Amino acid sequence: MPVELSERIDNRLSRSKVAYLEAFARTLCGIAPWLQLEEGDAEEKRMRGQYRNWALQAITHAVDPAAKDYLQWTGGQPLVDASFFAFGLIRAPWLWEHLEEPVRKNIVSAFLRTRETLPGYNNWILFSGMIEAFFRQYDLPYDPLRVEYGIREFTQHWYVGDGMYSDGNNFHFDYYNGIVIHPYLTAILEVFNRKNRNYSREKSQADTIARRYAQIQEG
Repeated sequence: MPVELSERIDNRLSRSKVAYLEAFARTLCGIAPWLQLEEGDAEEKRMRGQYRNWALQAITHAVDPAAKDYLQWTGGQPLVDASFFAFGLIRAPWLWEHLEEPVRKNIVSAFLRTRETLPGYNNWILFSGMIEAFFRQYDLPYDPLRVEYGIREFTQHWYVGDGMYSDGNNFHFDYYNGIVIHPYLTAILEVFNRKNRNYSREKSQADTIARRYAQIQEG
């Protein structure tokens, strides 16, 4: 895959190595809700079937240490993009249900490797939380502390009003509320509220805040 990097990018070598995981994981996360659907006309269903097959093949190679297409799962940025992969699997249970057991085990191994990375004290704690949400979604052992940490900081300390969260202790008026904080926090809370019957108050609060943020985006 051709890789284009900005002249001003930080960690050029590291970024070039993880670019493949970034492209794979974020694309999969984006199309996952569509992959989960069954509705549509004949052409849409045919196309969805093709993309489902491609996704299963891509996942199989991405997590197979013996494959030439095995992706990088350790380091700072891989934690970020592994979480997008985890989010995609949460959004599209069909994919998980149709993966062979050895592939599932390889996915779990890849995600466990991301625990070696200490997340920054900002939106990154949701990346760790999303991977644990994946484990909980599919009834696998998970670390509740990594989940609680992200939920508590954002719901109790980092909401600054009018649909906006700060990104850590400092508020940044950028796209991270839209691309990470709202969707990640909402999904994590949904998984644990459904599976554990907890965080109902936090989920209700986050849903209200997300609706306000959506109004601002669409205004």
